[in-house]
Amino acid sequence: MTRKTTVIAGLKPDLSLLFYAGPPILFGWIGTGVFVVLLWWTYLAIGAFLQEYRPDPYYDEAKRLPIAFAIALVAFIAFYYAARWLAPA
Repeated sequence: MTRKTTVIAGLKPDLSLLFYAGPPILFGWIGTGVFVVLLWWTYLAIGAFLQEYRPDPYYDEAKRLPIAFAIALVAFIAFYYAARWLAPA
């Protein structure tokens, strides 16, 4: 099976820039930015969920950071492989 890419004005989309636009250890600047945004949104969502559904007088803000990090990491890995799959060979 072959993959089709959309050609607009003679240019093919190149999603590899997401990972090679910065230091490779950071998956590129855009990839790093996506991870930070995913982490922040997840952190806020977990906080809102905990306050809404499990009100706790001894609520600890630090409890949600490891959970948010794990969820954001899984979401970023899914984003990474989806972008690698969509990138031209």
